[in-house]
Amino acid sequence: MGTSSFDLIIGFVLGVLTNFVAWGLLFHFFVPKIRFSPSISKVRMKKTEEDKSGYRYKFKIENCGIRNIIDIELTARVSVKMGRTWNIVYVPLSPDGSTSYRIPILLPAKKNKIGRRKILFLYTNSTDILHDWPIFPEEIRRAARNKTLLLDDLMRSGKTAKLEIQAYCYDSFSGSRTLFVSKPYSVSDIVEGPFDRKGLDVLPHQPKKMSTDSVFTERKQQPVMKEDKLLMQLLDLD
Repeated sequence: MGTSSFDLIIGFVLGVLTNFVAWGLLFHFFVPKIRFSPSISKVRMKKTEEDKSGYRYKFKIENCGIRNIIDIELTARVSVKMGRTWNIVYVPLSPDGSTSYRIPILLPAKKNKIGRRKILFLYTNSTDILHDWPIFPEEIRRAARNKTLLLDDLMRSGKTAKLEIQAYCYDSFSGSRTLFVSKPYSVSDIVEGPFDRKGLDVLPHQPKKMSTDSVFTERKQQPVMKEDKLLMQLLDLD
């Protein structure tokens, strides 16, 4: 009788330990891993009927794990503080105004390799909530109605603001679902320039450099200008 009770206790303890190990592996080891770009990309683009601002805003994500990630659902929201209140605006991720975007599968990214990273657009002018929201300044509402609103201006319309990206996703092996939230992007995190094709960083916009031919021509013309001034001085002496 004592032996059977002892066996039951040992079996119970082993069962609890086994379940605990399985739970730890399932929810802490076999989980998806997503990384967001450290900056928001701002690039010039042709004006359209849906967006007349002349700019597009983008962010980038990658699967930094070793297994595929499936059924990724993304949302983006801008929180603007007016007085003591935070006002939340969900920014559409599709030109039709949809505030969520789904990616069926995202393969593990490879270092210094092109592809396997997903770029998504932020369609600031595809939401109607800002058209008549009296908490926001009139210039913001007017720009939203005219579809010329810039994300920078929206985030500057209050005392402070932040942009956050959320991603729900599943691990293809364990089926474990995890929520990832980006860092709170500020206006200073918006960088004008395209993304690096092999990573998550934004390549800052560089002004066009003067060609070597134009530099040579400019230098060649400088002595001629000095000679002209000398000749004019001689003529004045006469």
